[in-house]
Formats: sequence, C-alpha cells, structure tokens
Amino acid sequence: MPGIPGFEGVPRYRELVDRLIAEDAKFVPPGLILELDRYEWSFLKRELWWASGPAFVAANVGNFGRMQINNPAGSNRLVVVRGMLGFGGAIGDQYDISTDGALIVAGVLANTALDARVPLNNAATLRPVASTNAVANNLPATSGIVLERTREGPDDIAHMNIPFVILPPGGRVEMTQRLANTGATFLAWGYERAARAEELAA
Repeated sequence: MPGIPGFEGVPRYRELVDRLIAEDAKFVPPGLILELDRYEWSFLKRELWWASGPAFVAANVGNFGRMQINNPAGSNRLVVVRGMLGFGGAIGDQYDISTDGALIVAGVLANTALDARVPLNNAATLRPVASTNAVANNLPATSGIVLERTREGPDDIAHMNIPFVILPPGGRVEMTQRLANTGATFLAWGYERAARAEELAA
C-alpha cells in the first residue's frame, strides 16, 4: 500500500492509487483529483456505471405504467440514479419520480454495465450489475413518495430533472406515466459502488 498520509481511512482512494500509480507510491501527483476523475478509472474503484436499456410497458385500462430501479436488499452497495426518461404519450403528459413505492417483483432484470471490462453473463446478453429494473402497469396512481412531477416536452420525452437519487440496499426509485391506458417506454442510468458500513447508517 502507498505510504500517503491521510489515506488510512479511505480504502477506495488507496485502492485507486495502488492500481493507477504504484503500490509503493509516496504521494499523489499534483493535479490528480480523486473525485473528479476519468470515467475509466471508476472500474479501479469498483464503481460501475450502468444503464437499464429501453423498457416498454403496455397499456392497461385504468392503470399507469411505471419503471422501477431497485437496489436489492443485502447488496451492500450504494446505487446512484443519475437520470430517468419516459416517452410514449403526447406533449404535456405528466410523469412522476417517486421513491419507496410498491416493489415490482415480476420481470425483474439486471441493469447492464457501461464498461465492457465487466464480464458478460452466461447468455452473453448483458454485463450485469447489482441494481435491477422492472416495469409494471398494475396501479391506478403513483406509488411511494413523489419527488418530482415532470412533463413530456416538444421532443416527446419526459426527463427526470432532479440531479440524482441515492439508493441504499432495499431502496428503489421509479418513474410513472400519469395517463391511464397508455403504453410507455422508459430508460434509466447511473452508477453503483460497494458501500462501507458507516455509509449505510444515519
């Protein structure tokens, strides 16, 4: 391990410097800012950027379509959702971003890593990460705590405008299309990393 003072309590920074510079490094080169770093360095810190891929939910009479991003209980990871979008209705249609909604248990899929260094799964169809996504059309109202209401704009897309949502293990966030009996397509993206015990307690 490097003998850099102050790294004792931040193992993921120490691990990055070990692998990026040298295990016997005595200092961090000037200008290397560890939290404003290059995307390809995320892999060295065990951070994984991911995307859900497009997820379509069919229309269902009387109910809203929604997409949920879930950090499974027991994952021991932090999941940061950086964006969600939805489309399929018309200009002005409303969408909610909410947390702690009813868990979707059917059709759950792993999100896929954006870094091709993550191994493919056995079916060679994605590079799985811990976080998952699912869609459903079984509720007549938004589920959970509403953080934001947004609308489809002139580009026929509704965007999440809040900058991020942080999900501890067991946490989830979703985007709900607030027009019943309407099909919709959703997409979400963000990153995740291993969590330390003190990061999971208030």
